[in-house]
Amino acid sequence: MFHEYDIFWAFLIISSVIPILGICYFWYFSPD
Repeated sequence: MFHEYDIFWAFLIISSVIPILGICYFWYFSPD
């Protein structure tokens, strides 16, 4: 059974983690 705050927290965590992974990925594979 879903609750609105569960969806809210899941969205909040995902939306905060994805940019961090993107930055780490770009930083790790950057030419310099």
